[in-house]
Amino acid sequence: MISETDKHSKVRSSTSQTFNPHPLKIIQIFLQHGHSQTLIRNGGGFLFLSIFCCIFEIMTKYKLHVYGWEVEAMGHTLTDEQVQQIKDLMEENGYDQLWECRTDLEDLGIVDDIYNPELFHVSRALDNGSVFFKVYDENEENVICEFEMKDLGDFYEMLGEEEEDKYPYEGYIAIPELIEGVDNILFIADENKGGIGQFIFESDEVPTPQDFCVLGGGIETPEGEWDIISKYFYKGQLLELDDHLDNTGKASTMEIYTKDGDLIN
Repeated sequence: MISETDKHSKVRSSTSQTFNPHPLKIIQIFLQHGHSQTLIRNGGGFLFLSIFCCIFEIMTKYKLHVYGWEVEAMGHTLTDEQVQQIKDLMEENGYDQLWECRTDLEDLGIVDDIYNPELFHVSRALDNGSVFFKVYDENEENVICEFEMKDLGDFYEMLGEEEEDKYPYEGYIAIPELIEGVDNILFIADENKGGIGQFIFESDEVPTPQDFCVLGGGIETPEGEWDIISKYFYKGQLLELDDHLDNTGKASTMEIYTKDGDLIN
């Protein structure tokens, strides 16, 4: 009787001595040595894909989908006159909350374009413990793996010191006293939940959670910092956003921070 150890040894011996770059030959060798049940138990296609890609170093396309909470944040500069106009607008219309006059700001010309601010306009995933990931095959027929932030590899270990300098911390400031020439700031943060983004990449190995890492960032305000995810990496390579995923609006924050330390919300 041939032991499992002997079977594995013969597979290694066969593949190394009679290398044949034809996928059917690889399947034949694998099945000849009693691994048909292993193929079945492990999803067949995925196991063969892993073996095939490793042997032939074939680049395969994958899709990374990111889900969770996302924030679209905007920072506008305001003059003292604009701040007073907003206060008057709220009083005249009986608004208790600043967000109630959001559409009025453009209609009355107090702000030219809500979505074209002077300081920053950024959409990023919120690093608030809600983010999770799914890796699909190219046609999105199968989920290769799914994982959370805690399962990721370490950014600094993966990229090394030389590569780290290429990707500085992404930070935004909405604190008037920290920005020269700015007296007041209108800060808007629209929060959405659901899909965040799709990234397409290629690999000659089946991806695992530890192959991915992220770079964090933040938006500083007098009321606290919003932690964001700035960039995504696979095996040290920066992933470019391919498409946005569907999500649903859940919350909105609208505040004015003045140079005197006042908060209008």
